[in-house]
Amino acid sequence: MVTKVRSPKRSKAQRHKLSKAEQLQQHLTTSAPLDQRDIWTKPDIMVRWNISDPTFWRYRRQGHIPAPDAKIGTRKAWRRETILAAESVA
Repeated sequence: MVTKVRSPKRSKAQRHKLSKAEQLQQHLTTSAPLDQRDIWTKPDIMVRWNISDPTFWRYRRQGHIPAPDAKIGTRKAWRRETILAAESVA
């Protein structure tokens, strides 16, 4: 009789899923420098302002970060001028 070996409860896709910190690091190493780009995403703003994910959303709710200028797939993006204007007000 052959005994079946149970696989872990996590699926293969979940086993290879990166943590938030790993995703942020991967984004930073594969992207052009911020001053050379016109569109900034959430990880870009988080790095620029040195804030965490919960703080980012708290700032969005409080109005410190304006509404996104564009939606690219599932990601929201802001123009560089929009974020710079928000920084000058704060």
